[in-house]
Amino acid sequence: MYLPNVAPHSADFRAHRRGERGSAAARLVFFILFVIVALYVGFKVVPPYISNYELEDWMRTQAPFFVVNHMSND
Repeated sequence: MYLPNVAPHSADFRAHRRGERGSAAARLVFFILFVIVALYVGFKVVPPYISNYELEDWMRTQAPFFVVNHMSND
């Protein structure tokens, strides 16, 4: 907003700038922290889900053959 004829140290100028107290910087910091936490949780949670899916898929494909094939415990 352009304020003509308003000195930078006047009360009108300070009232105009009162809403700008660094809230954008704080929101940016919280957003970056949120992204970091989300990535950390993703790296900790997603691999076990993928391993579980692969195990279940292998068991589904092998289930019909378990009756016929006598596999060892190894």
